[in-house]
Order: sequence, then structure tokens, then C-alpha cells
Amino acid sequence: MSLKDRLLELQKGKEKYSFSIPGLADNGDPLKVFYSQLTVREDTRLRKQYPEFYKQLQSGDLPSFQAIVDLIIMKLTDEEGTKVFGDEDRSYLLGMDVKFITDVGAKLLENIYRSVNIGLINELHTVCKKMD
Repeated sequence: MSLKDRLLELQKGKEKYSFSIPGLADNGDPLKVFYSQLTVREDTRLRKQYPEFYKQLQSGDLPSFQAIVDLIIMKLTDEEGTKVFGDEDRSYLLGMDVKFITDVGAKLLENIYRSVNIGLINELHTVCKKMD
């Protein structure tokens, strides 16, 4: 197995999180959506499009709603891994009330941001151990 194949296999096995969005399923029931940690490519895109995104999160400020909508489009999938929202849905999502976007964004960011922090802490711990 090539290195590329092993990297792709690792990505397939990454942890998935889920939550339900009330009233969004075809029959009006809650729609269960899935997401995984940010990839480097996704992180780079967020940082490029919204340079203040992480700073706002860390300071407790709310990032722009457009940034949250883009994150929702970027990350949410169904159980099979098909994107729930596409770029064509951006205008509909931007037309939703702030509470809806905030609720969905908060659920999405909860585990994504936690995994980024845990990864950073683990790396810092490794560096500090090497410095001893």
C-alpha cells in the first residue's frame, strides 16, 4: 500500500460527530447531520476568507454569520457522507434567522474547535517534554 493510500485510509477512519436539526427532514422531523474534524485544506480556506475567524472564537466574540454559513456548507453531510448543503444553498442559509445559524454553528463548532485545541495542547506537551 502506498503512502498516499495509507493517508487516504486514515482520513476515511476519522471520527464523525452528529447532531439533529429540528424540522429539516423531508417529513418535518429532525434531520440528523454528520461532520468530522477540519482538514488542513478547510482550515486554510477559513483563514483566507475570514482572517479574524479564530481570533473571534477565542475572544468569545461571534464570527461573521457568513463564515458560519460557509462552515455549515463545508462540513455537514448525511450518514453516507453526501453534503447536506451546497453552494447553491448559501443564499437560503444567509436568509435564515440569526438564531437558526447560531444554533447549528454552535453545535458544529463545539467538537471541531475542541479537537483543534486538544491537538494543539498535545503538540505543545510533546514539544515541552523534548525541551526538558
